Amino acid sequence: MPKNIRDRSLKGIKVHTLCGILVAIMCVFCIFLLVLLFLIRNNYRNEVSTVNDYIECDRALSDFVKASNYLTNQSRLFVVNHDTIYLNNYLDEIKNKKTRRNSVDIIELSHSNDGVDNKILMALKASEEICKTELYAMRLVCECYDIDYLAYEELRKIFISKEDLALPMAGKIRKANDLLFNKDYIIAKNKIDDYVNDTLVELINLIIKEKNVVAKKITGLSVVYIIILSTLFVFSFVIYFVLSNLLLKPLNKFVNNIEEGSKVKNLGNKYAYEVNFIAKAYNSLCDKNVMNSSILKHKAEHDPLTGLINREAFSQIKDLLKDIDEPIAYLIIDIDFFKSINDKYGHTAGDDVLRKIADLLMVQFRSTDYVARIGGDEFAVIMTKVGLTPAEVIQKKITSMNHILQNVNDGIPGVSLSVGVALSEKGYNDDLVEQADKALYTVKRGGRCNCSIYYNES
Repeated sequence: MPKNIRDRSLKGIKVHTLCGILVAIMCVFCIFLLVLLFLIRNNYRNEVSTVNDYIECDRALSDFVKASNYLTNQSRLFVVNHDTIYLNNYLDEIKNKKTRRNSVDIIELSHSNDGVDNKILMALKASEEICKTELYAMRLVCECYDIDYLAYEELRKIFISKEDLALPMAGKIRKANDLLFNKDYIIAKNKIDDYVNDTLVELINLIIKEKNVVAKKITGLSVVYIIILSTLFVFSFVIYFVLSNLLLKPLNKFVNNIEEGSKVKNLGNKYAYEVNFIAKAYNSLCDKNVMNSSILKHKAEHDPLTGLINREAFSQIKDLLKDIDEPIAYLIIDIDFFKSINDKYGHTAGDDVLRKIADLLMVQFRSTDYVARIGGDEFAVIMTKVGLTPAEVIQKKITSMNHILQNVNDGIPGVSLSVGVALSEKGYNDDLVEQADKALYTVKRGGRCNCSIYYNES
């Protein structure tokens, strides 16, 4: 944000001038009456805001309870039926939707550091504790039915005790069911409900207290209304002081934030509404600038046709992977006879083929792998954490992709892929590209539409 923004010429009355004018005109009887009406209106708004806050918090509490019960139901259904859809539903809630955390954030937004905040945090803590039991039970079920728990980050963090690992399959299933249906679990669930009910009671008491305070303020303002009729001149200086605090103080803070290019913190109800509105608009502009920067960065690193990582970004990833201490696989993927596709069907069809292959690569490979378009009809993949038998896994992926690409029913021309693979026991190295190229050459000599893995003959 340029520093000279504060020197721009603006039309209108300056704040200091406005305050001086108000001191003079506040001597007029009607102005004092309007000031009182303004204060009464603000108190009325506070009362409305209090009621809206209660409605919002009550809705948040209801969502919290629904989310907690939903997690319980999904974990129990998974333990009983062993269907991974319930496991996915459970993990989607705690990892992506985060309904409980969002509900707590809504309540904390207007009730930080008070009784309401403390109660709902206790409910959240109790709910998170019960989640550990649910995840443990589901982890036991995964052990029994060969479900790949390593594909789920939350389950990878769960360690089964030696005693439970030693149990037979029936014992593990019985243990899992007991964890989610025993007396201790039900007591823990009731404890969450108790905390939520306590939160609601605390909230109601707070709302009643605030409404009483507002009622007293309105009554007091009515008394002041009568007193001001005989103290107009003195009260004009009070108005000047109030306006200075409402406008000048926050505006000075705004200038500092703008000069520093930082966002404006929430000033709260003690300052003017217009000031808060300006702060919100300014913060929105800051967020848009950050978003635009992110969009530009994404465009610089990705291929516009396929949306995959481009060659430049892929080179940076290679450099980063040189330092990792784990095995990787490097794949060079070439589209067989791609030029004939462009010659026979046109470049539009060729673009459709490239996009289809890019989408298929993103489906076949994991989020921990890096898929890039490094040339016109050439792709590359770096697979991390490839395990002990990468050759078999890679061969299955390529075979599956070639089957899909050759058996078309979407109007896009059928193609096949030739793939060269090089393996490294410890991170990326520059020899992998040459090795993968040699493996690719072997595939092309052998008739294409296949996958070959380079093995060091030494």
